Amino acid sequence: MDIVDYLRDAIDYTKSDIKNFVIGWILLSLTWFLMSMAKYTAGWEVCLILITIIATFLIQCGYYIKIMKETLNGSNKLPNWNHCSKLLVDGLLYSIGASILLFISLIPMFIGGVLYLVGLHFLVKTFSSIFEVIMNIGVWITILGFIFGYLMFLAYLPISTANFANKGFFGFFEFKNLFKMMDIKYIVLVIVVYVLTSLVYLIVYLIVVFGIMIALYSIYGGFETIYIKIGVGRNYLLIGLIAFISSIIFGGSMLFCVILYHRVFANYYREKA
Repeated sequence: MDIVDYLRDAIDYTKSDIKNFVIGWILLSLTWFLMSMAKYTAGWEVCLILITIIATFLIQCGYYIKIMKETLNGSNKLPNWNHCSKLLVDGLLYSIGASILLFISLIPMFIGGVLYLVGLHFLVKTFSSIFEVIMNIGVWITILGFIFGYLMFLAYLPISTANFANKGFFGFFEFKNLFKMMDIKYIVLVIVVYVLTSLVYLIVYLIVVFGIMIALYSIYGGFETIYIKIGVGRNYLLIGLIAFISSIIFGGSMLFCVILYHRVFANYYREKA
């Protein structure tokens, strides 16, 4: 398969089962909505909302792993949202594995930060210029370590997630075997998928923001009135309506992007494994 074939297959795959897509849309929209409204709540309600957000997020992550698993088994249809406990566990394992990979990728950044702090500590005590040089080196290591480390994390995560779906938790850390799969075609595919999904997010974000602003301006006749209604008056009905509409739009578009992402890299892994 070439890159266009990967994308075409993934786009068709998102439409393979409308019922399961709609269920995922509802869950993702619910997560967005709760995140938007959490700052307007207090007390036990915040705890309940946070627990719900975490649970739905982990279930969704588990579902995306299930997409990869069934793709690796040759399925061309979106899987069902059953066995939620299994989805929750897989989502938790995925989150832990991805967090460990991120930490490993950013180790050079942490080293640079420590170097900077050590240089600062001794510079204050001795005023020696050598420690100022050490601080500058630490700053550059921190900056470059973050940039290259995070880019490496973004590149390695898709193929390691597919390996996790195939082999289990320790599949994340088969560095030698997975780096062999990361050829030029893979790097180009990673760039294309990330750019495409980022563009979708940006376009949807601009449509939502400007659409809501135009609608509110048409209703209230000025941005000052809008600020008074939302920022000062705390019109929770209006705030909730805005959050609800934006969550539905973001939920559908983001689900499309996430399914496309996991389908593309599951197919690539299946081709290489």
